[in-house]
Parts: sequence; C-alpha cells; structure tokens
Amino acid sequence: MQADAPPVIFSNDDYASCPRRVASCVVDLVVLALIFSGTQLWFAYKYVPHDVRAMAPSPARQKLFDKHLAPVAGQISLLSLGVVTIYIIPFRQLRGGGIGYRLLGMRLVDATGNPPSLGTLIKRAVIIAILMFIGLMPAGMITALAKGIGPTAKSVVMFAGVVLFMFMAYRPCRTQARRQSVQDRWSGTWIIRKHARSIGRADMKFHTVFLGTWPIRHIELEPATPPDMSHEAAPMARPIASADTP
Repeated sequence: MQADAPPVIFSNDDYASCPRRVASCVVDLVVLALIFSGTQLWFAYKYVPHDVRAMAPSPARQKLFDKHLAPVAGQISLLSLGVVTIYIIPFRQLRGGGIGYRLLGMRLVDATGNPPSLGTLIKRAVIIAILMFIGLMPAGMITALAKGIGPTAKSVVMFAGVVLFMFMAYRPCRTQARRQSVQDRWSGTWIIRKHARSIGRADMKFHTVFLGTWPIRHIELEPATPPDMSHEAAPMARPIASADTP
C-alpha cells in the first residue's frame, strides 16, 4: 500500500462477484496445471529415452518414466515452483493481473486502489498455499495410502481436494459486501472490475483476532465520514449597542 495515498472505496457492484472469482480461480488452476505438465514433458523429452516414450501407456511405462526422471525430480520441482511463484506474485503486480483476471475483466488492488506491494502479494500467496495444503492434504493421503486405486479415481479424489480448497477460500465472498475471499481479507486486498473507479475516500477499520496467543489483524473499508465540527467553538457574537450607551 502506498504510504502517501489515501484509502478509497468502490461501489459494491464494482467488487467482483463470487461466481466470477471462482471462474478466474479455475482458469488460473488450469494455467498452473499446464505449467506443471509442460515442465514434466520437457524433462521427459530430455531425459527419457525415445523407445520408452514410444511405449503404449501402461504401469510398466510409468515405472520406466519414474526411473529416468528420479535423478532430476528436484530440478523439476524447483523449476515448477519458480514459474508458479512468478505467476502468482510478481505477475499479479501488473495492472491486468493473471490470465484469469484478464479473461474475467478483474484486477487486484489494495486499500488505496493500486496494485498491491510485493510484501502484500507474498503474504497473500502464503495464505493461498496454506488453504491449498489443507484442501489437498486429505486427497493426497488417500491417493498415497489407497492400494489399487486407478488414475481416474486418483483424479476424482484430487478434484475433490481442489473443490474443498475453493470452498474454504471463496465462501466468504457470498456474504461480504465487498466480496473478499479468505486470502484477500487477511492480506488487505480486494478484487474489483477492470474499469471500476473509486466513489470516494474510505476509513480503515482494523479488527484483531487471536490465533492462540498470536494476534492477527485485518482491514475493513467503510465510506469516510465527514469531520465532526460540533466541538469547535462558535464565533462570539458582537454586542449590540443600546440606546443608553453614550
């Protein structure tokens, strides 16, 4: 948030609706899935022999893939994580934001109506990562522990984990006037329509809750109230001269 810029507020209709936000999230998840898939395909083309890649899909083929890619598994993870980090943090500082925001006509702003700072985006990304971990952890445990589960069943279980993540993240959008998700609420960001314009200045209301003994704070915006002038002294009335005054 820019230190010299005052907080502003937008019309409630200019804050992105819950369905639009969920649709944007789905687009971004597809983009991230393509990034992961593209990274793995590039490493497979480079490190897996052609005769293995030419085999028909089967468990034996998958085992050979895993065998050849095992020495570079760390590189695959680091490269994927790096690309994803660039997409969800620095890329969001652009006025248009990510691909999901651009397709759905939205942009991410802080309390001043400007693109959030790098620190704010990092905080927001950490909250998203925590929510995604909570949503996908049960699905990952099921697919890891269940024996004999097929690829289709694994995909269904992981899809259920993604749905749980989106439910936890975007459920507050349905009830809040300014439609903040969990990650927005605790990082001080808002999603508005692409061409939205502020309707005036805002007052920032700080709310603190305790997570155990750790206080965490979030901001809410309300239309700015005019200054109270009632406490100022009224101007002293001039005495009126009477007829007896010499």
